[in-house]
Amino acid sequence: LTCVATHMMSSWLYVLFLIVCMIQPTPSFFVAQTLGFNGTERYEINANRSIELVIDDYSLSFKQVSFAVLQAHSQKFAFTASLNETPNYYENAMRSTNPGFVVYYRSSSRHGTFRLYLKSDDAVTSQVVEAMALQYPSYAPIPFGCCQTCDIDTDPTLNVTFNPWYTRVRFEIANSGYNASTQNPPLCAGGDGFEKLTYQLYLYRFGEMSYSEDLALSAWQKMATVDGLKSHGTEVGSSLSLADIKLVTVSSVPGQGVVYNILVYDPNTNMEAVYVPYISYGCSFKAKVDGCDAVGSVLTMVIMSIAGLIGLFFCFAGHRYFIIEVFLVGFLYVAFFSFVLLSNYVDWSHDARLGTSASLGILGGILFFIIYFRFYLILGFVLLGGVVLGFLFSSLLFFTPFGDLSPWQNLLDYWVAFVCGMLIPAVFLLMWPRTLNVVTTSVVGSYVFIIGVNTYVHGVLSYVVLDIIKKAVMPGEIKAYTDYPFEMPGVLSSECMPCVCAALNLN
Repeated sequence: LTCVATHMMSSWLYVLFLIVCMIQPTPSFFVAQTLGFNGTERYEINANRSIELVIDDYSLSFKQVSFAVLQAHSQKFAFTASLNETPNYYENAMRSTNPGFVVYYRSSSRHGTFRLYLKSDDAVTSQVVEAMALQYPSYAPIPFGCCQTCDIDTDPTLNVTFNPWYTRVRFEIANSGYNASTQNPPLCAGGDGFEKLTYQLYLYRFGEMSYSEDLALSAWQKMATVDGLKSHGTEVGSSLSLADIKLVTVSSVPGQGVVYNILVYDPNTNMEAVYVPYISYGCSFKAKVDGCDAVGSVLTMVIMSIAGLIGLFFCFAGHRYFIIEVFLVGFLYVAFFSFVLLSNYVDWSHDARLGTSASLGILGGILFFIIYFRFYLILGFVLLGGVVLGFLFSSLLFFTPFGDLSPWQNLLDYWVAFVCGMLIPAVFLLMWPRTLNVVTTSVVGSYVFIIGVNTYVHGVLSYVVLDIIKKAVMPGEIKAYTDYPFEMPGVLSSECMPCVCAALNLN
């Protein structure tokens, strides 16, 4: 009897143990946390763990609210967001640094309750995620589209891809709004009047070469709502309609933090909504070479430092040492065309193309030197130097909003206009070759010196010529909008350049 009793007690204890294990919460989730509407909350997710956000609104009036956008953001590392506890990447989940979902209110519900699950990756020890649930009133346009290539069918997020030169922002078309008290949510891109919706890209730039997490998440908050986007964002290009390609290309600045977002406007109801904003630095935090922590190659910095010293000499003494000027003009011509041709037709690394172009440029300078001594064409080389001045003048002209005008969106028109701009200084000063040569050496020399300095302080003047090189190397990006940050380093370098030029008159 004692053995039987002992056996029965062991069995009951085993059953009790199983019951306790079954009623315990799933260890992969923390205790559910509350996220209020129209505000942001910051959470920390540990490795391979998840949190459950409960978004509840018992004071809901369907006459005022029809849908909400649930979104979460991290600065560096992607994470999984899902509307269900078990993620399904084809229906209710996505993995991104900026995931978002559109959830609908229905007239059959008495209040709106939603759950958002956030799960970190194994490789990340912990990461900070900021979440927001944003409500929209009835008849506001719905920022989502039918997307067969996205993680979910209706995706309110932006598809942002970048390289060191350009950032491409792609989005899906939105849908017209509805009244949740009397109507069902519209089908995928099938609402009344959705074809009249217009779209406008906005961007907000924050600290260059500053990777502060608080700064990044604060910048995201400014672009997450309609009012914040219109207050802090900058319009890029013109508004797009249904007939336009839903792709906008903008110049990249590696290491520059930028928040992108799209504002969708419904002219029928005069109402607006925004997509889920996207944070980008134009570089990768995971790259082992030339990542965000090492923007710019060592070879680039070495060459630009040497160029800066040569530019300073060229500015103050280039006109007096005409033979050296001939060599430098030949170097610039051959190095420029070599880099463009190598970039277009040879699949080499950036450092290999840059080093080869510099080597060929030296040979080009020697060739110009030999031609000068053989034929003694002083006026011809002065005019060639004037064309270099014209290249800088035309680059500066197309760096302004003038370069974003619609006539220059065509490849042939762009380069014809650019070449015409190059000839203006040389033609205008043709009757005064000495003046032309003095202006060329002072302006070009001071610019080369300033971009050598900008290699270390990341000023905007470097991109005046670099933007033209980008368009020559990548002809398909001729429609890219020129938008570079004009921050304190750019302001100081812009003021230093005319000072350097003016100092020539004292010599």
